[in-house]
Amino acid sequence: MSSVMKPLLVFILYLDWCYIISNGQGIACSSCQCSYVPGGILDCSARKITNLTECDLLDSCLDVPTLNFSSNAITEVNALNIGGLSSEENGECYLDFTSNSISEFFVSISYVDCQSFTLDLSSNTFRNISSTSFRFETYSGFLYLETLNLKFTRNTIRFLQSLKLFENLFRYRIGNMTIDLSFNEIVASNKFEINLYYYGYIEKLNVLLNNNNITNFGLSAFMGSRLRSPSSIYVDLSDNEISHFTREDIQSSVFLDGNIRFNFSGNILNCDCSQRFISNISSPIRGILGNNTSVETTCAEPPSISGRPILSLSPEEFTCSPELDPMAVLVHEVPRGETVEIRCPFIEVGLPIEYIDWEFMRDAIRGEASSFQIRSTCVDCPLVIRNVQPDAEGEYRCTVSNGETLTISQTLRLLPGDQDGITTPLVTVPRSSVTPELIGDTVSPPGRAGQTG
Repeated sequence: MSSVMKPLLVFILYLDWCYIISNGQGIACSSCQCSYVPGGILDCSARKITNLTECDLLDSCLDVPTLNFSSNAITEVNALNIGGLSSEENGECYLDFTSNSISEFFVSISYVDCQSFTLDLSSNTFRNISSTSFRFETYSGFLYLETLNLKFTRNTIRFLQSLKLFENLFRYRIGNMTIDLSFNEIVASNKFEINLYYYGYIEKLNVLLNNNNITNFGLSAFMGSRLRSPSSIYVDLSDNEISHFTREDIQSSVFLDGNIRFNFSGNILNCDCSQRFISNISSPIRGILGNNTSVETTCAEPPSISGRPILSLSPEEFTCSPELDPMAVLVHEVPRGETVEIRCPFIEVGLPIEYIDWEFMRDAIRGEASSFQIRSTCVDCPLVIRNVQPDAEGEYRCTVSNGETLTISQTLRLLPGDQDGITTPLVTVPRSSVTPELIGDTVSPPGRAGQTG
């Protein structure tokens, strides 16, 4: 036999050996003691594998649709080269790395001959998604992939930076791509970029970010994505901690004119005065929230509009509760017989204050009924108490309202040594501040109801 024929014969025998093994009699081109399961599964699960360099899958003649490395002790997948994945029966390929301890993943596949491909990295230890922690490449590529699923659910991911896909793939088309990042610890999504390279494009993109700790939703998350026009983007942000939308998130976003659908259900959305810009008919966010395929976005707070669709609110309905003046003095000690003026120490926020309700509690600790109640439309007018005596001691509550309310309690007491003896005090407010339903401009303390001046 010639020197040329010997190597050729060895190569032919090698290919035949790989074919036999990969069809049910063992594992081809690997030293991981995996097993071939009928139906096209190379099962390397629960083998206590810690390092994939033990498994020689480079230029493997193995040609199966499912490669299962789940439930091992793998900590990183670094520069792993897989010969290829192929499916002839149902067109589905599956690369399963679930339930390991993987925090870095760099994989290259020589070819992918499938209609649908899933890379499952659920239940690992990824802390972030960036160019230094994840990269997935294929070289010879595919012309059309009907479905691509990337699963990162139930990791400990807190930060999103950049998801790099197919950097060396020159021509490809993906019908429906889903990136599942649900049930992690992500706190923000506005820095996430999905980078797809060269001449490929995606027809539909689904990003699942539900059940995280996200407080904002910046649409700049999708910068760099190549999407067929008209594209379809679905972003699931349900069950997060989003309480407000910001102009900055909207203005820095891309694809505002595209077909973008959002799901914000399960968030505690506070439709206060900071969200009033949404009522502007020219606000870009109205086009996003008003997309008829989006889940309707409703308000959780304030209580007065809880459950209302945010797009149904008028500008006046976006209100903020007044706030307590941080410099307020809430305990007033005065000499007996003096006159004291008590103001309601609030800071006006949002819409103007409509009225102030005053209430005097003779003994709030024992829960005695209020001694008087009075409503004033003069928000700058003080409550005047003349000839302060022991009966005037107690809790004075003022409630201010601009659609939302704030109640502030203040305490009045005599200076030490002035509590002996009782003389009835007189509580007054200026006549101009009293609404018509009041009896008059003076209100008597307990036992003298209805006295007018």
